[in-house]
Amino acid sequence: MITLGQIRERLVEAIKNSGMTQTEIAEKLGIRQPTVGQYL
Repeated sequence: MITLGQIRERLVEAIKNSGMTQTEIAEKLGIRQPTVGQYL
C-alpha cells in the first residue's frame, strides 16, 4: 500500500521535473497556490 509520504515524494518530484512553479500548477488546476503548497 502506498503511504501519504510516498505520494508527497512523487508529487514533489513531478513538480520539479515539470519545470513549473507551484503558482503555474495551481492556475492550471483552477486552485490557489497555498492549496498546492499544502500537499508538499
